[in-house]
Amino acid sequence: MEAAIANARNGVFQYLFEDAGSTYTCSGGLLNDNDPSTLQPWLLTAHHCVNTQSSAISMDTFFFYRNPSCGSTSATGVAGPLGADLIVTSEDTDVTLARAIDPNDVPAGATYLGWTSIRPADGTVLHRLSHPVLDADDTIQAQVYSRHQLDESPGFVCGGVSTTDFLHTLNLDGTGISGGSYGAPVMLADGRIVGQLLGSCGAPPDGCGTDEN
Repeated sequence: MEAAIANARNGVFQYLFEDAGSTYTCSGGLLNDNDPSTLQPWLLTAHHCVNTQSSAISMDTFFFYRNPSCGSTSATGVAGPLGADLIVTSEDTDVTLARAIDPNDVPAGATYLGWTSIRPADGTVLHRLSHPVLDADDTIQAQVYSRHQLDESPGFVCGGVSTTDFLHTLNLDGTGISGGSYGAPVMLADGRIVGQLLGSCGAPPDGCGTDEN
């Protein structure tokens, strides 16, 4: 794992939220401000996770939830911001940007992640950190890492989602996705965010997808 991605682990969080009376979980990233005079607690995630103010205000974030060593199952974590204001959300690009109500709730040591709006070149290897949920028992998993290669095949469309508006990637190393990972930041090797996870293409078994947006 690249050093910048290892550092980004401290900026990726798991969170619970409410929608229509039910509780769900997704992943997100603590986003850096583009104004050097401020440091706002921006929370980046997916529109299909949080897209209303009522859901945003219910966000209950958790940072540093990961296993201390390879093979360990004793994951620990720290509570983060509770509640956020919905700033912008878009169904067209499946993006939501919220701002934590209290910036003092951001835990010490959390990394504010860099980002870029420049589209990466076809074939670029991208990196993702997220918190999947096991389908068998709905257990939220400690933070996991996966690699993906950008595939800009002309005319590719997945469920109405084209490569024009989204980044279509092929999973590397046999990785896939599961619920709970949605909204996780997708990054370049230098740790800059270029997007967030929408979902898989087709209908493979959960956690065993071969491509995604």
